[in-house]
Amino acid sequence: MGNRAGITAGNAWTAVAAVCGWLLSGACSNAADLARISAGWHRWGSTDDGWFLIPTGGVIARG
Repeated sequence: MGNRAGITAGNAWTAVAAVCGWLLSGACSNAADLARISAGWHRWGSTDDGWFLIPTGGVIARG
């Protein structure tokens, strides 16, 4: 199932791999940092009450 951003289960891993490659190539991070972050997300995802919210909205201004 897709969303408005065009991210689907099929291409999400491609996006993750691209971001990881970008972080590593720019010396923004190293493999140990990414492994630590990944472990944290996996711990969060394995909990029964873990959830993630991305609030969106817009502003309509009239002048």
